[in-house]
Amino acid sequence: MSAAPLLQKVDAVTVPVSDLEAGLRFYRDSLGHELRWRNDRSARRAWGLLGSDTEIVLTTRQAYEPNWLVSSADYAVAAIEAAGGRVVTEPFHGSRLRWAAAFIASRQGGGTNRRLRVRGC
Repeated sequence: MSAAPLLQKVDAVTVPVSDLEAGLRFYRDSLGHELRWRNDRSARRAWGLLGSDTEIVLTTRQAYEPNWLVSSADYAVAAIEAAGGRVVTEPFHGSRLRWAAAFIASRQGGGTNRRLRVRGC
């Protein structure tokens, strides 16, 4: 086991919605969250959490899932595989950082498979 935990923090939580504009109004007007960014091409909107750089990302194209920050996407792949997890999508370069994409958590982690995404260098 490494000296530091693999998952450093929640980077974002992806929340599927059927209507981005209705989601925008709900999170901004009803719940008071600040819009951090929007990308119409990828059909996504991101909201900030007070006192945190973690984002709530609304999307019409992805499932509900947490996105975890790690120090290295490639190391995360190796660590998850070594722990018995299965890589669903190999690491790829995003717009700012390297994504270690999606994983299914270890079968030893409670018997329920969990999908998660990690982002790192």
